[in-house]
Amino acid sequence: MSCEIIAHICGSPGSGKSWLGDLIAKKLKGRVRVIDLDDVRVEMGEDPEYTETIQKFIDGKVSDSRMKEVYSRLFKGGLREKCAMARKPLVIVGVLDIIIKGKPYVPNMDEFDIGLTLFLDVPFNRLAKQWISREVNSVCKDKRKAISDLIKGARRVEISIETVATNYKLDWEEYVKRLDYEPVDWKKALKMVVDEFWRSGSSSSLSRSGGSQRRATQGEISRKSKK
Repeated sequence: MSCEIIAHICGSPGSGKSWLGDLIAKKLKGRVRVIDLDDVRVEMGEDPEYTETIQKFIDGKVSDSRMKEVYSRLFKGGLREKCAMARKPLVIVGVLDIIIKGKPYVPNMDEFDIGLTLFLDVPFNRLAKQWISREVNSVCKDKRKAISDLIKGARRVEISIETVATNYKLDWEEYVKRLDYEPVDWKKALKMVVDEFWRSGSSSSLSRSGGSQRRATQGEISRKSKK
């Protein structure tokens, strides 16, 4: 590989994966590049082979094994390309799989040297708020008005945390178990990724001034973790 992947952070929709990735990049002063796996899939969507295979699979003209092979090959190719262009250690965020006709397709990532595999574990009440906010914003052009309406009508929103648990909790617990990822909150994830960056020797070429920045960064993380 042309670069090192320090960590992969996955999580359910609305858990804050992209936000955490940006925070990690900020804490490490831009020494890592954060790659959102959704961006890899967006670029895949411009590949005729990928779009044609999906359509043929939906139409029943392509086998399940062929769909898996095409998705895995193109997904990993897109990630390898971003690795080659980064010239920095990577932190990747997002889910690996894609769901087509109710079936998940997960590429084998053994060829990638990934330091940490973390699942961003978020309380259901926070996830529910995120999902509700997204739904409101999706149907309201004025976002400020959408947020206002959400606050005023929060008690009238018909959503059950138990339903959320039934529909999402078991699915994501199975996802984490299948991939053998460690469930952590964002504070622990932040600290673990920063520590992994320095432990892995990614900063071996840094100057003494870089070392002092490292100590300052670690000190800042430590102080926040104690709060």
